[in-house]
Amino acid sequence: MKRMLLITLVSLLQVLAFSQPNPDARHELTIFVIPSAVEYDWSSPHSLYHTYKLNYIKNIFKKEKYILGHAFVEIRSPIVNDRLLTGMRSCGREQQRDLVLHEKYGLTILGMDLQGRLELHDDLAEKVENYSRKGDLAFIRVLIGEGTVHRLMEFLEKYEQRLDSLGNPGPWYGGAFYPRYYGEGSGCSAFVISFLDLAGVLQEEFHNWNIDINIPMDLLGGPINGNHQVKLSSIRKSREWSSISETAGKDYEPFMIYDPTLIFNWINVKHDQPDTSGNLPWKPVTHNKSKGIEIDARHIPVPSEPIFMHRKNPTIFTDYFIQTNWSGE
Repeated sequence: MKRMLLITLVSLLQVLAFSQPNPDARHELTIFVIPSAVEYDWSSPHSLYHTYKLNYIKNIFKKEKYILGHAFVEIRSPIVNDRLLTGMRSCGREQQRDLVLHEKYGLTILGMDLQGRLELHDDLAEKVENYSRKGDLAFIRVLIGEGTVHRLMEFLEKYEQRLDSLGNPGPWYGGAFYPRYYGEGSGCSAFVISFLDLAGVLQEEFHNWNIDINIPMDLLGGPINGNHQVKLSSIRKSREWSSISETAGKDYEPFMIYDPTLIFNWINVKHDQPDTSGNLPWKPVTHNKSKGIEIDARHIPVPSEPIFMHRKNPTIFTDYFIQTNWSGE
């Protein structure tokens, strides 16, 4: 009887010890970015098409074709058995080529919902080593508290569990999505931005990484625009985006996306200009030939706002997706 009581007491103490925060444990959030082979020129539809074509040619013989660049996230913590790596990507380029070349979606492809998947840990771990050895990767490492780790893991778990209206497991991939909005999928860069956002760090820098353009309505094809068809020649001939003097939703559709190459360039600049002042000072760090910065944000309180929110600025892309693929949460 005494032995049973002792075993029970020991088990209880072990449970209590496991559930208590460990002040000496190290918890890290890291985002990795891989730039596009050729930096995109977003100044016009013509220049965007031209630099996309250059990137396509550069990637023809590569095993991993990150034509738009790529981004993914890592969490290191005892809570996740030491290390977790994941990222968002489309399931393949075939669907995109078919929509542009055969279905003539035009620039709708930038924000259209596509089949997506979360990448596997082992694949990304290998990519970290391969790309860092060539210097084709940059990273932001953020030291965070245990409460923030729980918040990030809750977000990831619920994001993985989403189902569309047909019962197909989500998530969906798309450049117009932001994964903190109910019912939406994500592009690769918005996915990692969400983790920084949920941790309450670097929000003031987000505007340095995003592209804002006004896509002329006649360059948007497919079902979001009355099954209008867009020829590639129309994109090549278009030398400017719509101006804000025109009518949004009628003459053009606003579009915003985070560019991995802009994040990559920003990290490399900050690596060479360490900041020891301010609320979030950073120091330079390296991995193989890749540059990064490390930020100590352990003093930042866990944000109290909800993990998921309702979108206040719907777009033609998100409206179409919600209406056709999502039954609500």
